Amino acid sequence: MDAATSLPGRFMRIHEVVRAIGLSRATVYAMVAHDQFPAPIPIGANAVAWLDSAVAEWMKNKIETAQATVTEPSAAADHPGRCSK
Repeated sequence: MDAATSLPGRFMRIHEVVRAIGLSRATVYAMVAHDQFPAPIPIGANAVAWLDSAVAEWMKNKIETAQATVTEPSAAADHPGRCSK
């Protein structure tokens, strides 16, 4: 198999997704419904799965967002005379 026909990753079923991201099954499906998590791919008549690469990308984006939030100056730093409670 060459690079042009290589597989995009492997399928993860819901129990693997839940274990990987640390959220409940209900939360995963709620986030999918609100376009906050990648949608699953139908793999059978009654089965869906997620691409591991899509889950990894979501995790990467969450980490980057958290790191950007931590490095941004707080509103209190913009107003040194104010006390934060």
